[in-house]
Amino acid sequence: MLPATSNSAKITPGRVELSLRQRFNPIRVLTPELLAVQLDQFARGYLSPIMRTWEAMERRDDRLASVSAKAKNALSRYGFEVVAGEGAEARRHKEALEYFYNNLTVTDAYDENRVGGFSLLVRTMAHAIGRKYSVHEICWQPGESGLTAEFRAAPCWFFENLTGRLRFLTQDFDYMGVPMNPDEWLVTVGDGIDEACSVAYMFKHLPLKDWLNYSEKFGFPGILGRTTASQGSDQWNAMKTAVATFANDFAAVCNATDSIELVKAESGQGSTPFEPIIDRMDRAITILWRGADLGTQSHRGAGQGQGASLQADETDALDEDRAALLSETLNIQIDRRVIAFTFGAGVKPLARVRVKTREREDRSFDLQVLAALIPFGLPVSVADALNRFGYSAPVPGDKLLTAPLK
Repeated sequence: MLPATSNSAKITPGRVELSLRQRFNPIRVLTPELLAVQLDQFARGYLSPIMRTWEAMERRDDRLASVSAKAKNALSRYGFEVVAGEGAEARRHKEALEYFYNNLTVTDAYDENRVGGFSLLVRTMAHAIGRKYSVHEICWQPGESGLTAEFRAAPCWFFENLTGRLRFLTQDFDYMGVPMNPDEWLVTVGDGIDEACSVAYMFKHLPLKDWLNYSEKFGFPGILGRTTASQGSDQWNAMKTAVATFANDFAAVCNATDSIELVKAESGQGSTPFEPIIDRMDRAITILWRGADLGTQSHRGAGQGQGASLQADETDALDEDRAALLSETLNIQIDRRVIAFTFGAGVKPLARVRVKTREREDRSFDLQVLAALIPFGLPVSVADALNRFGYSAPVPGDKLLTAPLK
């Protein structure tokens, strides 16, 4: 039985419009105490306050905006592939999934100007890396050529988790939501590193504000006029005029017994404590999103270039782990339903989608392992070997690669 079409959308224009009219800036009055309250509410399942705060942080903080975008774009850059087992039925499943993912559309429910395909689906699913949850409403679109869907990316403050399972809030100020049909929603659950990033954000921006205030007050040195004249005398008043003139025009005249000095505000070591704290928080955010910090690793004295290599390896590992999470989410929540809706309930999928990442350059080790196993008579599945290299089994009639003629 085919699923309902897009006419059954739960995120209605009225729901979105009312939420947009009630928008506010959640970080304008953010304090450590308020952040602690929001994090406690998040732990109890009330998502709205902290989700609005995290979304604003990812947009407005320079370091957080940069590293979060890089992490999401790294997952969406290489597209997808559908991996299938052997046989004609597996080939049909592969074709059904390829049609589905090649023809799907994604719309940001909060900003319908933002429309895309599979790449946008991955980027919006990847919000779960930071915010722990990412939710899409599925509007299935069956057609003569196959089944596809529109995914409507919903803001996480449209949901609550008070019972241990997300429920949809029909209005922004509702406390308890309504149950969500698994056939109608795609829910991605990630690491939720914005919880740690929000703490780093807070302890970054507090000293940043102090630094700005310090710069405003002490960015220009104070001016001290010294004179031997008695207070209120003509010479005293002349020095006051000279100091005022010096402050405005940076030029003044005084006699030989008077002097004008610049007074600078410095710490005991000639530097302020603000910059090291801000740098520490920036590095913490970078490590959480992209792995080992390049500045930290490259100064360990382990050899030139080793820091960059360590960071690249850890970043690649993070990308692969996150791509695997997104792939498994799609395999369980989408692939199974596409196959069931297309070929009948209870049909086991013989193909699956995989979110691709940057390929490792050296596959020689995998080839060596296969070459060593086969002579010993150890069984190696053709499908497993092909999946290892990201290929699907051919079907009768396909043209095959052959060794060059000698």
